[in-house]
Amino acid sequence: MKVNLLTNTGLWVSVRAAKTCYGKPDMVYEMSDLEQFEFLKRIIKAEHESVLEHSVYVLDITGISRACLQEIARHRHISLSVKSTRWALGTHEDVYVPKNMPKDLIDFYRRYMHQSLGIVNSVKESTGNDVAKYFLPEGVVTDLILTVNLRELRHMWKVRHSEKALLEFQIIMEAIVESLPEYARELVTYSPNEKGAEVNA
Repeated sequence: MKVNLLTNTGLWVSVRAAKTCYGKPDMVYEMSDLEQFEFLKRIIKAEHESVLEHSVYVLDITGISRACLQEIARHRHISLSVKSTRWALGTHEDVYVPKNMPKDLIDFYRRYMHQSLGIVNSVKESTGNDVAKYFLPEGVVTDLILTVNLRELRHMWKVRHSEKALLEFQIIMEAIVESLPEYARELVTYSPNEKGAEVNA
């Protein structure tokens, strides 16, 4: 599994949004990256996180299971472009082995997945991809482009990096955060101790 940041708007857009709310939009251009970071930390403490939606990140994610894809897709404020099972079914050949799978099940799992993919290919020859894809198991890996804003990334980190979350999703969240620019990375994982703080605009 790999995560690469393709592009991003930067934090200044969120700072500009917040400054607009306070009637001082032009002040953002006088702020250093560190000052923008510190300002957005105060914004988070003040529970004004809606402005974080203006900072957007586009990520290239490869080699995740279709099971994990389903969990990613449950998040509302994202955009996904996923390798198609209709047009690219034949390229779904690799298998994700969960890191927490007991060792005595791995060989059985691999045999099962190999057999399942064989069935997919067999059915595809007689029915085409639209029917055959229903036989595709969730352990098969896929690739996607994910566009997500900073506010949603903070939410995803909170709920999907928890020890209660699917382990694969925990690993993906770590990789996503690691791919971000330094200050964005720190804001995603930032957890304020106090709420309702004043913002010095």
